[in-house]
Amino acid sequence: MIGIRFSAYSNALYILNPFLLGLLLIYNVYNFYTHKVEVKFPWMRSLEIFFLWFILVAVVFYFFVYLVLVVSGKNLPVFKPAADWGPRYSTLAKSRRMFKAYNMAKEYFTGRNVSGI
Repeated sequence: MIGIRFSAYSNALYILNPFLLGLLLIYNVYNFYTHKVEVKFPWMRSLEIFFLWFILVAVVFYFFVYLVLVVSGKNLPVFKPAADWGPRYSTLAKSRRMFKAYNMAKEYFTGRNVSGI
């Protein structure tokens, strides 16, 4: 995507990270419901449960919306930038066109100037 080939270590972390975060989430939810302690503020316990389930439901809802959009092949205009997005002034637009994602990433990772400026 940005024109740089990542190492095997980075690829392994890219694959393992969602699984490890999922396991951590499952462990924390289990620990949250099995840990019996006297609560000083009972309303705070309700707030914790609300936030926990709100986040879980929001993530699952987003996944299904995204899945339906990908499977159906529809691209909603709300997910695309507007046609006139970008700088208004011509000098800023020219400056923006000079910087390509590939060159900027390559310069960042290798530490050398490749953008020609």
